Amino acid sequence: MGCEGWTDLLSAYADRETSPEESAQVEAHAAGCRSCGRRLAIMAKSKEVLSRLPLPEAPRDLKEALLRQAARVEGQGRTGLSFAERLAAWLSGSAPRYGLAFGLAAFLLVGLWIERRQDEPVPLDLMLSAHRQYAETAVSPASVPAGADEELEEEEGDE
Repeated sequence: MGCEGWTDLLSAYADRETSPEESAQVEAHAAGCRSCGRRLAIMAKSKEVLSRLPLPEAPRDLKEALLRQAARVEGQGRTGLSFAERLAAWLSGSAPRYGLAFGLAAFLLVGLWIERRQDEPVPLDLMLSAHRQYAETAVSPASVPAGADEELEEEEGDE
């Protein structure tokens, strides 16, 4: 395979996400291919430099918002509504109606599709007569002159 197919595998190798077999392939290719060897060295050096950088601090307002949200979710879990109360609230909303309407529409569409696909069966005598007619018009391989297929290919190639 040319070097253009190695980019993803080199990146996965640099991230230590390759299997032992893939790692061996990458190492062998990089040892013999100067371009891929340099690309792999650059990836490794970039990872090393980035790993030494300090992690950025999350903005204070984001931290506070996340902590408030976590506290709210935790508080709802303990002192929130019971399952029956949440179910009753959900059933009183519009979500069940939309779900029911969508389900009914899907059911009707599938039913209509299945109904249209069940065509009337073709009578056996009609199928047999069509087959006999086809068999009578079929060309036997012995009646085709030698080289006819080559002429056909040449005609198709000219178009």
